[in-house]
Amino acid sequence: MGFRKFETRDGYLHLNGEPLYLRGALDQDYYPDGFGTPPSLEMLEDQLRKAKAMGLNCLRCHIKVPDPRYYDVADRLGMLIWTEIPNIETYSPASSARLRATMEGILARDRNHPSIVIWTLINEDWGTRLREAAEQREWISAMVDWLRAEDPLRLVVDNSACFPNVHVKTDINDYHFYRTAVDRREEWDRLCQEFAGNPDWTFSQDNEAVRTKQEPLILSEFGVWGLPDPAKLRDENGRDPWWMPYGATWADGVALPQGVEARYRELGLGQVFGAFSSFIEQVQWHQHMNLKYELEVIRSHAPIGGYVITELTDVHWEGNGLMDMARNPRVFAEALPEVNSDIVISPGARRFAIASGDDATFDLKIATGGATLPEGSRLVWRFGDESGDVALRSSSPMQVQDVEICAGSGRAAGADRRTAEFSILGPNGQRLARNTETISIHASRKDLQPVRFASDAEDIAARLVALGHEQVDIGDSEVFVTGDIDAARVEAIHSGLRVLQIVAKEPGRLRDDTPPRDGPMSIEIDPGAGGMISGPYFSFPGYNLVNRHKTIWRGDWVGNFSWLRRDGAFSVIPGGPLFDLSFSTVAPQQLMAGFRPWEFQGRVHAGVVVGWVHKPAAFLVEKRLGRGKLVATTFRLNEEAPGVDPLATALYDGLLSLAKAD
Repeated sequence: MGFRKFETRDGYLHLNGEPLYLRGALDQDYYPDGFGTPPSLEMLEDQLRKAKAMGLNCLRCHIKVPDPRYYDVADRLGMLIWTEIPNIETYSPASSARLRATMEGILARDRNHPSIVIWTLINEDWGTRLREAAEQREWISAMVDWLRAEDPLRLVVDNSACFPNVHVKTDINDYHFYRTAVDRREEWDRLCQEFAGNPDWTFSQDNEAVRTKQEPLILSEFGVWGLPDPAKLRDENGRDPWWMPYGATWADGVALPQGVEARYRELGLGQVFGAFSSFIEQVQWHQHMNLKYELEVIRSHAPIGGYVITELTDVHWEGNGLMDMARNPRVFAEALPEVNSDIVISPGARRFAIASGDDATFDLKIATGGATLPEGSRLVWRFGDESGDVALRSSSPMQVQDVEICAGSGRAAGADRRTAEFSILGPNGQRLARNTETISIHASRKDLQPVRFASDAEDIAARLVALGHEQVDIGDSEVFVTGDIDAARVEAIHSGLRVLQIVAKEPGRLRDDTPPRDGPMSIEIDPGAGGMISGPYFSFPGYNLVNRHKTIWRGDWVGNFSWLRRDGAFSVIPGGPLFDLSFSTVAPQQLMAGFRPWEFQGRVHAGVVVGWVHKPAAFLVEKRLGRGKLVATTFRLNEEAPGVDPLATALYDGLLSLAKAD
């Protein structure tokens, strides 16, 4: 038998009278073979112990009525459970009555489990239309009142909301949003900042809404994809799990697992990542890098009282779990508690790439969560040859204090990825928290060999001159730099011109001078001009330009795995091949598509695949024509003043070098 008191107070959750910082994971409660039935008590115990070892204190059991053993294990081993009613398909008098009857049955069976602390009635407005129908807002408000009265020992969420739906009446102001830290870091930062301000967009503005502005702020869904290792999911006869052929109709086709290794081989990605198993490991650490950053930003905002990571395990083709379907933890499982604990250090690096000799500055945030920071605690840090010790003030739960650290990088002989280490030590020397941050250090350009270039783009030319390259007439140039190409330029490439195209234009083809369509079809039914639009293949360079925004390439939910080969002209760029956080300022918002798979084995120097290695596209391509060649890229290289971002500078140097090379 267990006893506990779970409540909200002063805008935060409290357990047994003490502040609780919620560190949850979404659990869809599916299993490798039994679908919704756990195979054994031992598996339930094993997965919960693994969840606790990763720092979790809550599981949000997603739109399920789980096996009673699920709650038994949580009661015994100590895990808070947030349970949701299975959703209805469409709101009606009959379905709303059935939903209430379901909740009555859940209470009759499960109300005596102390691990259950929160009920949710609706998830993401599924089956309801709370924004649009006053009757449904009145209904959900009445349901909240009924459930509060029926079970006053637990908190009630009306609608666990996401854009564009809202809360009407709730004990917790929870919300869902997804971004990837590399591709959309500014958006993630801004969303967390807005959410911490208790914005109006989380609640209905209609008359039925009841809001105290004291409801705890919980970011109850966020996360990023990695991928499981298929070899760990196959049976003893080497057969794939039953669900591998499914997922083709989800997320524009990128959720289909079957054939992932064949696609990897077909695209020649072994030249970029090595063996397929190495790719999987790198993708999982990439997932950790994104999760780590996003958790650090959440913890930097004191008003946010907790979160729920999506998700505890992969769910069939959904590859965003902290474990796979067989409950094998991701490679980063032991590292996760550094940012998934009560006391957390958020390093807050101002820049993730610096030039050799420049300082690295960290705007650290020390968050206490549900713990306290005792008097006499101190922060110790090390970055390369520099180190320091900073006294911290004592802090009560749910506070955040600031510390600024500036450390020199010294002179790097070459490209380097240097790790800053931070620890909080208590008054007796015990370690209370630890975290790290990795900074890319770019080597000095003192031995730069300037490239002679000509250009018809004044802004790009001025930037390249500022970076130390030499602008000359086209007849004396090694590379011609432009933002666009046309038939005359293509003819010049054929005759030997080396062209670097910095692409920043409206989507479509890489050039605008080609006919909009072919001639009429042989069988013409439409009385108009008829014809069909030519594919980009029929005009050099043969690719089309696509905006990532509003496509599956945006990467907010299904993972985009973006990479740059770190060989040849780009071997001086630290890290890789997957983009790290230093790429967030240059990460392309457009890409080039229309490639044949074999082109990724040589022509493509930077690209992206989505989900289970689908939708290959390029950010940087090299293509020869006659005696010349074109190098085209969609990297955003002009976001800051020349020389401010050493990665942008290194990319410009590498692009010019690649374009002029034989």
